[in-house]
Amino acid sequence: MNPEAKLPTMLRVIIVDDHPLVIHGLKALLGMLDDFIVVGEATTAEQALILCESVKPDVILMDIIKPSSLGMKRMAQVHERYPRIPIVALSGSNETSLVTAAIQAGATSYVLKNITIARLSDAIRATLGGQSVMSPEVTHKLVNALTRPTRHDYDLTDRETEILTLLCKGRTNLEIASTLHITVATVKFHMTNILAKLGATHRSQAIAIALEQKIV
Repeated sequence: MNPEAKLPTMLRVIIVDDHPLVIHGLKALLGMLDDFIVVGEATTAEQALILCESVKPDVILMDIIKPSSLGMKRMAQVHERYPRIPIVALSGSNETSLVTAAIQAGATSYVLKNITIARLSDAIRATLGGQSVMSPEVTHKLVNALTRPTRHDYDLTDRETEILTLLCKGRTNLEIASTLHITVATVKFHMTNILAKLGATHRSQAIAIALEQKIV
């Protein structure tokens, strides 16, 4: 949908979140608006896929669950099957690694949970109009990350680069091991070396560095 397109009279939304209480709260808030209707609720990717097929929503409001790899995998599954339905990611974190991973997984927009219902509804409308909306705090961190001096020589081996690439796609150690036909222990060994070479203290930071400095 382009920015000039006219939005539907009623915007059909499905909410995907692990917590029923959050779903009910968002549903109640959106229900107060004249041009929104929540047509489905899901807690898993499977349920979301069924809803996309049966109720054909205009937009998906999806929470970023923890651990983040599971949330990105869920988002990627839905986006891969229904790429034309825009996803608005709703998160409590403005970590650059989460934002970039969400965008890679298929999110069109990324807003924080401290957003007001008025701004959330505006973000959903703008997303349906063809725009990509970010909370101001998210935009600020992304700009800072992109304007930092970059360094590309980390001396990663081919295997370490393979593992880092899969890590950035949201894969778990078990999934990486299965894909590369190696043991989980071997993945952990390489992961320790990757973190040391990147100067990262945890996996999310390694993802952020890899994406910001275009290592993968």
